[in-house]
Amino acid sequence: MKINLILSDDDYRRILATPKRVRGTICQNSPEEFCFRAYSESNESEQLPKRQFKTKHSTTTVNKKRIRLYMSIPREETTDPTEIIYDEVDDAASFVEQALPL
Repeated sequence: MKINLILSDDDYRRILATPKRVRGTICQNSPEEFCFRAYSESNESEQLPKRQFKTKHSTTTVNKKRIRLYMSIPREETTDPTEIIYDEVDDAASFVEQALPL
């Protein structure tokens, strides 16, 4: 069976330049034609140091470029999620105040 694989110039250069495998997705355009799209690169050496604070329902992350608060509350857990939100945000705010000189 003969197939055609379509990929961008950047992905082609990246495949040739690295000895490692390039991860990505392949979608089928037709029975004989496929399209490859590489996942974005994350350079671990460029990642910024971060501080992280976890509670039961949230994770707060602080680094030099960004402050992030992620919260997830299952609906079955409580009838009033606003109390949990206020408590978690207060804890996160205290953590950010301490971590800001990062």
